[in-house]
Amino acid sequence: MANRLTDTTIWKKQKWFKKLSVEYKLAWKYLTDECNHAGIWKIDISELLEDLGLDEFDFEYFLECCNKDFDKKTGKGIKRQRIMHFNEDYVWLTGFMTFQYGGKTQTLATKNNAVPSAIAILKSFNLFDVGIMMKYYKLDSTTPFKPLEAPQSPLTKKATPSKPLEPSKDKVKDIDKDKVITNTVKESNTVKQPEQKKEFNTRPVASDFNGLPEQYVTSSIEFVKITKKVDIDRDSVINLWGIFKTKNLNGNDYYANEGKVYSHFLDSLKYQTFTNGTDTKHIVTNKFNAGANELLFRLKKQTTTK
Repeated sequence: MANRLTDTTIWKKQKWFKKLSVEYKLAWKYLTDECNHAGIWKIDISELLEDLGLDEFDFEYFLECCNKDFDKKTGKGIKRQRIMHFNEDYVWLTGFMTFQYGGKTQTLATKNNAVPSAIAILKSFNLFDVGIMMKYYKLDSTTPFKPLEAPQSPLTKKATPSKPLEPSKDKVKDIDKDKVITNTVKESNTVKQPEQKKEFNTRPVASDFNGLPEQYVTSSIEFVKITKKVDIDRDSVINLWGIFKTKNLNGNDYYANEGKVYSHFLDSLKYQTFTNGTDTKHIVTNKFNAGANELLFRLKKQTTTK
């Protein structure tokens, strides 16, 4: 295993760390050593106990303590997400990649051979877009894995012009030069010209967008599952996307490209409240549809009690 950087300032400057018990301090250091190069550790409490020489360990409370912080002005406790528990069997040290590979600029660069591989691991767990959205890391301009870039739609996709067929050299030998020129002109006239790329409206309106690209539907579901501990379905995401378009895409706000719009939508999920319904589906609640959802809930309840 390659050598890793260690934070020598954590003992004096990080109040949350100073407040940890001896066992929890040791466990934090253990995770930073035992996680993979993307910062992910597969939970194995029995191995942790053996390696740390402990008889018992409250892992959930450990996560709670590590994700605490304190406001410098008020001293009040605030929540962080230094360790993200996901998929039941894994945790992710969210600041690991930036600390290890970010350098002075705190920007991940593909010049470090570990970065592309680490990004591939995050993508395999559907965590990459979540990390970008939550600003756990940022990428340099040379990184091939561009975050939250929407797939090009038919309106914006740049067409690749077809190459005119070149006459075979063997046939040219027996063909008069004038005929070759004539045939070449005819062939070139039949080549379809590339469609002009439609410029992105930097102050878009709702009608500029149709459905939400599938990659963002998946990212939204995974983000809510990880951060809100709630499972939502595809229809709920599409519903939220429609509300987002109505509220935000009114021609007033500037967006550099389509990806910025989708990024804004994903970011808006942080401020949504999700509550479980009585059935297996989940009801998404916000100030735009809270009344409708409450009415729907009552109707369902009346139906089931009859």
